[in-house]
Amino acid sequence: MKKNIIGSSLAILSILFAACSTKNSSDHTLQFERIEMERQAHLLNDISAPYCDFKVKIEYPTKGDSTLIQKINYRITEFVLGEKYCDLSPTHAVSTYIEQGAKEYYDEVEETYKADVASADSPEAVGSWYNYTYGIDSKVNYYKGNLLVIQNNSDFYTGGAHGMYFFTFMNLDLENDTQLGLKDVFKGSYEEELTKQLWKNLATQQKVNSIDELKEMGYGLIGELKPIENFSLNETGITFVYNPYEIAPYAMGITEIFISFQEINHLLNKENSIIKQLLN
Repeated sequence: MKKNIIGSSLAILSILFAACSTKNSSDHTLQFERIEMERQAHLLNDISAPYCDFKVKIEYPTKGDSTLIQKINYRITEFVLGEKYCDLSPTHAVSTYIEQGAKEYYDEVEETYKADVASADSPEAVGSWYNYTYGIDSKVNYYKGNLLVIQNNSDFYTGGAHGMYFFTFMNLDLENDTQLGLKDVFKGSYEEELTKQLWKNLATQQKVNSIDELKEMGYGLIGELKPIENFSLNETGITFVYNPYEIAPYAMGITEIFISFQEINHLLNKENSIIKQLLN
């Protein structure tokens, strides 16, 4: 099932707006509100049949400079829902996303489910593997000056042994309307030294003394531990986030490795305006 499967036209829909004021010390002050939608998509229009259970929560700026809000809303929608929804208002984007998801859910499983029901002794005999779940929880992780960090938590189950979940981050330079990448945060040939720091800090977090011990635990065996674009910034440092199966088995969950700016001060791109802001 694709990432954007969400809901059905026959399911119950609820929308809640929760005010969440976030003050900023820069020239612009934004206030954020959370859009929440919950729906269930029952197969065959039957409330006793299996269904998709979806919960979508996205935090958007609603008060402040209108031009800035429009740019941020575009960025958030693109990051969380996809580019084709960017020209819609936040509420409309979420509801349209849900309708598209409903169609994909039905297209994927309904005919197979109907065939299973027809051949079973009773509808109740058909397995619960048709019960899918999907959730999105996107929120402000950090906001100060010209840096806005958006965290998107996603989880879904579409059959199989277990579901999947992951955290992704977007670091926005509000002044320049750009998304920060590693090339903006660091200078020169930083990869080798930063990789060593990642291993070192992971060992400290896990209370072991060597890379070999970390590998015995499972780290670095599925994927290579190295700097990646999935990171979050704040005034104390940078956190790299590795989702299940990226560097370790699923059972080990999400791995977050924090590195303080003090530890990597010499690697930072201090010409970047956001880095200057965070270091001051």
